[in-house]
Amino acid sequence: VKPENDHIRIGMVSRINEFRDHNTLLQAFSKLNHKNISLHIAGDGPLKEKLEAKFKQENIYWHGVLNQEHIAAFLAGMDIYVHASKGETSSMAIMQAMASKLPIIASDVAGIRNVFNDNNGILVEVQNTKELQKALEKLINDEPERNRLAIEALSYAQRNCNNERMFNQFDELL
Repeated sequence: VKPENDHIRIGMVSRINEFRDHNTLLQAFSKLNHKNISLHIAGDGPLKEKLEAKFKQENIYWHGVLNQEHIAAFLAGMDIYVHASKGETSSMAIMQAMASKLPIIASDVAGIRNVFNDNNGILVEVQNTKELQKALEKLINDEPERNRLAIEALSYAQRNCNNERMFNQFDELL
């Protein structure tokens, strides 16, 4: 559940490995000059301990692996979703964040562009700390834009990522 104050919670759900880009997200977040923000990372993987040791800020929270029920609750508590990645095929995490009516910032890679564009989120260059920091600052400081992107994300998810449509697309593929 989202806090009632002006605290902004930023989240990411994914494996913590070389394929994802938690390092760029953590660097960008660490450079933000805001008191009422926190970063929440859900997932596990071979880089988790190294990144936890490197980024020991009190406003960074490591949630570990979450089951599907807990992922929904995790996303419901966020204000902004970030998906920093070096590449994707099709991101279930982004589709879940869209269905959770979250504004999203994501890496500009083909597998993300399949479900995501500048109309329903913010795309940033892969491994570009400065660009990711700028996108975070924009959404932190611009509540109307956060709300607009959240509405667009949910609308896209309802039109394109519902169970029946996803089943039919997988059925066609197989």
